[in-house]
Amino acid sequence: MARWAEAFAVVSGWAPRFDDLDDPKEGFTLTFEPRFEPIEMLGGTGHFAHRPKLVAHLRRMGFGWSDEGRVLTSPSPQTFNRLADALLPPGTGYRVGAILRDQPKLALGPWMRMYLSGRVPVQLSSPGFYDSVLAARGEARDWSELQFQFQSFAHDLTVHALNYQLVPRAAIDAFTRRIVDALPERFAAWDHPEALGPLTLTTFFDNDLNRFCYAVWSLSEDPPSFAAAFLDHLPQLMACLDARIEETRRGLGDVEDEDTKNLAPLSTWEFDVRPRSAARTPDKGSSTLGGGVVFRDPTPPDDEARALRLKIAHVLARVPRLPIDLPAFGLRLLDVTADPKSISLQLGPEQPIAALRITRRRTEPGAPVPLRRPGEAAVEVTVEEIHAVARRHERELTVLAERLQRAITPAQWDEALGHARTLRSLPVGVPMYFFRQLIPGLREPGGLIRTGFRCNQDCGICWQSRDWGGFDSQHILGWIEDLAAAGVRSLIVSGGEPTLDPKLEQYLRHARDRGITAITLETNAIQCARNDLAARLRDAGLGTAFVSLHSADAAVSDAITRAPGTHARTVAGVHALLDAGVTVKLNAVMSQEGLAHLAGLPDFIHQEFGRHGNLLKKLMLSYPTDPYDQSLIPAIVPEPVALRRALRETLDRAFAVGIVPEGLDGPCGPPLCAFGADPRVTSLSPIPEALPFRQYLSACEGCAVRGACFGCRTADVSLYGDACAEPIAG
Repeated sequence: MARWAEAFAVVSGWAPRFDDLDDPKEGFTLTFEPRFEPIEMLGGTGHFAHRPKLVAHLRRMGFGWSDEGRVLTSPSPQTFNRLADALLPPGTGYRVGAILRDQPKLALGPWMRMYLSGRVPVQLSSPGFYDSVLAARGEARDWSELQFQFQSFAHDLTVHALNYQLVPRAAIDAFTRRIVDALPERFAAWDHPEALGPLTLTTFFDNDLNRFCYAVWSLSEDPPSFAAAFLDHLPQLMACLDARIEETRRGLGDVEDEDTKNLAPLSTWEFDVRPRSAARTPDKGSSTLGGGVVFRDPTPPDDEARALRLKIAHVLARVPRLPIDLPAFGLRLLDVTADPKSISLQLGPEQPIAALRITRRRTEPGAPVPLRRPGEAAVEVTVEEIHAVARRHERELTVLAERLQRAITPAQWDEALGHARTLRSLPVGVPMYFFRQLIPGLREPGGLIRTGFRCNQDCGICWQSRDWGGFDSQHILGWIEDLAAAGVRSLIVSGGEPTLDPKLEQYLRHARDRGITAITLETNAIQCARNDLAARLRDAGLGTAFVSLHSADAAVSDAITRAPGTHARTVAGVHALLDAGVTVKLNAVMSQEGLAHLAGLPDFIHQEFGRHGNLLKKLMLSYPTDPYDQSLIPAIVPEPVALRRALRETLDRAFAVGIVPEGLDGPCGPPLCAFGADPRVTSLSPIPEALPFRQYLSACEGCAVRGACFGCRTADVSLYGDACAEPIAG
């Protein structure tokens, strides 16, 4: 790049500095001077400087920045690619691709093609072109277009290469499929080196994707967490891309001189990117989530919950605020928690070290009564240790418990319980996207609504907590309207168990009346055989039911769902749905406790429901995800050898009786070797290799289908190690 740097100096008056890496064989970096106008042509550190692990990673990648936070140093294109291959998981992120063109400004058609191939385009010219620039040194020429080319080179490295290096390949492929499928003729035309490109899609790759990545970098602690956060919020970005595609179809991006100054106004987008663990707290009245949907969300429940905790503390302990010092005891009353049977006052200097657990007075004959005052005590108060340091305050805690037990009257306890019930009903800490979300699709997005998290089963395999609160029916109806207004025509209604919501029929009618034509209910079907519910749901607009049925054996099924007697009720509910003309797809989670009986499920389905014909022909075989109760992971994750045996038998029986298995070759399924990469259930299409919760083992290197496999789940490897993979011979 020596001639390039000399030409840079001719048109700009200065040249980047070249520095070898510690090992010159690994390449070199370029350091730019902060002379660009505007200075934002160079990158900034606002989205990563507060994350030490990201700072360390980017320095290893060859990036550097000034004390003012401006990214001035970047690896050369080849160096960037070499370091990315060495430091990033396989298949992760964009690489840098050079387009060799002698014209001062790059046509957008080839530029678009480069992005769709997973590369950030930078323009370079031929040595002869740079020689002509050097020959004109000192001449009075307008170098503005060539200055823009050099500035763009620096911009693409310090902004886009930096920001896009961790984008999961799954997302890059999704962008490409969506654009190619929607605009095949436009895509084909971009092969020509002078092809024009739509500024609508340029806006997506140069602006929308960039802002989205800024947001993801800002909340990521390290490179692996970037992919998880990116994929969590990908529906928002896909909805934005869909809007840009629609604007392209309308011709808004076709500007002949490809100058953004002449671009018609496009729709604006805001991304709501937040950590997995944080509750979403949108502005009062509305929030933009899922890209093109403006959800009219309720006021975040955190403030209401805080007020309720103070009310409980005031009723029980007469305190005016939380937290509050208790000088006589050398402690502070920090907060209040509540479960269905008790209320706890959290105590400690700064963090809770102990709790005073308050329950209604036990009256069973012979039951121990700790700290009970003779007479009419309404409650029992016990000290629960949270941290060992609580033992230093044993006397103070005991005195507090005794005083509290004597002071609380039956009326106070009943009032506090009322506030506690309201507190527990609030969805504090539950992300808003658990309740409503836009789901990207190949052709058009769909929507999902959860009615809440109550359930008449208690499956250990479930990722939800039964104690999560929810919102009232008016908000659910409003979210349905929001999705319909955004053009959604297919809707999943889920829970918890949605048939426990008395307003379920109203939700379905509401969706149907607003143009949503395909409605799926995720259910255990326990209620569907009662009071003609299945027929009423069909009349309200239900087309498909996705029913959980984890085993043909009733005892095994009831053990998995931890709800005795519900297997028979689910079977009856499926019959009721089929009799009502509702299409049913069954879902069986392949947990360890059901593996021995999994192969019997296809025959059971055929014998039990075969008379209904094509209304039930599909069986989703789902791999267990992380359960809410993490202690259950060892009992839930299937043992690899047993899984391989069970799946082979299950697939053979399914195809023998005409049941179509689904779900095995996706990113949430098992590794392909778990079912021998059976061509009946997988296309063996190449897929992205970098997913945050999957990994490849040494045995995978020699597997014939590695390029089509997402690898083994990290949780499985932590339990079973190398047994998770059984390579398939070519």
